[in-house]
Amino acid sequence: MRTAKLCLAMLVTATMAIPVLTQGPAETPSADKNNFVQFYNYVPKPGMTVQFEAGLKKHMAWHAAQRDPWSWRVWEVITGDNTGAYVVGSFHHKWQDFDRENFGDAEADATVNLSPYLSSSRMAFWTLRPDPSFTTEDFNTPYLSLIHYLIDPTGVITFSDNTEKMLDAMRKTNYPIRPFQWYSLVNGGDTIHYVQVTGLRSFADMVHPDKDIVPMLKEVYGDEGPKLVYDRNKTYHHTWTEMLKYRPDLSYNAK
Repeated sequence: MRTAKLCLAMLVTATMAIPVLTQGPAETPSADKNNFVQFYNYVPKPGMTVQFEAGLKKHMAWHAAQRDPWSWRVWEVITGDNTGAYVVGSFHHKWQDFDRENFGDAEADATVNLSPYLSSSRMAFWTLRPDPSFTTEDFNTPYLSLIHYLIDPTGVITFSDNTEKMLDAMRKTNYPIRPFQWYSLVNGGDTIHYVQVTGLRSFADMVHPDKDIVPMLKEVYGDEGPKLVYDRNKTYHHTWTEMLKYRPDLSYNAK
């Protein structure tokens, strides 16, 4: 497969779940962990979405015919600047998994079935961060809500420490949190880049908790509580959100 800009994100607002970030891009996770993800992002040419989807189905049929042991899950981006793009990902890998040689023909098949209909494509490697994630199980929800953060290198420690304290406060107060995962970019784009991914059963899951996070933090930490949010917000220079719709009809699930 070829690739395109990874679409993963949803803005952590003051009323949403908060991450714990402990590692920067230079601190690559251990290669013996099955936490690495290969993402492809495809942008179809204008007016060729139908042809692209038909080509992607053929490409996934090729993976099935080869009995590919890797599953490939597909999402369609439905909000944000990348609306209309498709995200294809294979999860739970070690670094050495990407050295496999018996699927070299996958790119050739993608060239035939996908390339004629693509405006752009890009690939990137990400890693799941199990510790700050509330779940490491795959999301089987119809939608994913994503928040991207581009963090200043000098602010990583503050961002990490403050968000960890926020998460501790949420747990102590049983603050309502939907299951989410955290990923960080390893290679293939701008850094330092973290993404929070929240599974949504429906659009109704976008409703924020009745109680804002700032009063809750003040209950736990006193006057220092609100400062955790304000100081954390100074550590990133760009953030954006997206929503993805799962496309099981375009995906390949290894048996």
